[in-house]
Amino acid sequence: MNRLKVCGYGAFRLVVKTNETKALGGGWSLKDSEWSGMKYGRHADDALTGLHYFQSGLQMRRTDLIDLSVTLRAMKPFRLLMNATDFIYRFHRLAQIKKTNLRNSASSADANAVVSLSSVVLIAVLLCPLLLAGCKSVGVPDVSVTKPAIKITEVVVAQDGSGKFTNVQDAIMSVPMGFATNPVVIRIKPGTYKEQIYIQREKRFFHLIGEDAEKTILTFDLNANIVGAAGKPIGTFRTPSVYIDAEDFTAESITFENSAGPVGQALAIRIDGDRAVFRNCRFLGWQDTILANRGRHYFENCYIAGHVDFIFGGATCFFERCKIHCLKDGYITAASTPDTNRYGYVFNNCEITGAPGAKTFLGRPWRDFAATVFLNTKMSEVVRPVGWNNWGKVEKEKTTRYAEFGSTGEGANPEQRMKWAKQLTAEEAREFSVGNVLRGNDNWNPLGQGKY
Repeated sequence: MNRLKVCGYGAFRLVVKTNETKALGGGWSLKDSEWSGMKYGRHADDALTGLHYFQSGLQMRRTDLIDLSVTLRAMKPFRLLMNATDFIYRFHRLAQIKKTNLRNSASSADANAVVSLSSVVLIAVLLCPLLLAGCKSVGVPDVSVTKPAIKITEVVVAQDGSGKFTNVQDAIMSVPMGFATNPVVIRIKPGTYKEQIYIQREKRFFHLIGEDAEKTILTFDLNANIVGAAGKPIGTFRTPSVYIDAEDFTAESITFENSAGPVGQALAIRIDGDRAVFRNCRFLGWQDTILANRGRHYFENCYIAGHVDFIFGGATCFFERCKIHCLKDGYITAASTPDTNRYGYVFNNCEITGAPGAKTFLGRPWRDFAATVFLNTKMSEVVRPVGWNNWGKVEKEKTTRYAEFGSTGEGANPEQRMKWAKQLTAEEAREFSVGNVLRGNDNWNPLGQGKY
């Protein structure tokens, strides 16, 4: 297979195989049409048509750094490319007319196809050096590797008045929105901040950074049984102390707490955005401590405490080197993973501990296709030998996706685990890497997010 790349922008790729040629350009992809008796001619035709679409794509494609629709017209080498592709397209139209007179001759059609395909490859090869040299001569930046400068908007919160704000929500509201090139870093000095915090959807790239998780506490005390303005209990989903609705959120060295106690559902945090990262944080509650409602999220070196369903929701989450502490009898997870999601919760190199006498299940399925995997996790005697619970519904045993690999400690009992839960092989366990679980369609890598 010969692969010809035109210029450094990756806007066009021509792939030539013995039986397949496809041209991709400007966001278009062309599927082969079935032309009876003209196999090679068909593919040459697709390649030539693709060049025409590439020309149009060059004029329309935009990036965050360069408006190609304006810039390319001012660049001689790209004008040459447009002229060349225009010529090829015109040649292609003439070739189509010629094919009409050759359809009855298989050998003529093959010969015509070879000539057409050879012309495409030859012109592309001749153009590559010209374009590359032209890019250098006009100083075109390499969009694929050039990174924009990052300007950080920084705000300090301190209860003693040494910062710009004394409460966190005021600091959040002081900046309308963040961007990848202009993230918002809110530094929170030690203290206990009793307030409900909401980071609305437009506030992307916001980062809450504390100095010490044990001394920097964001807390509130709502629970599901509190009667609201309508005269009815407010319910679980209105109880979070901190509600993250924005994407690309990061928190470091902060405690998220719901201090209501063992009185029913009471969220410390609710996450509705995508791509949230938590490092060196603590999550304190009893029932329903963390609601990871949707999106993909990464937890690293965090402490999570509760007793019933204290990590729950439909999101995809990866927990790396986290400590899970069970306060009373209950269930650690209650995933509601959609059946369309391959991954749910993955715990890697974590540790499960518990209060004296407490017993817990690793999880129970809030919804039918709940997915939860524990890898290389140290489990104390707090984990029940059977490991998993079906929430009283036998039919869920056929659909839930529960698994373990490399569990250690007194709570690791592979022989006594529920038979409908899976013990993974080493090869199967390798699938559950951070990259595979969280990559998504946007190739998200959480490991560097928020590190400035």
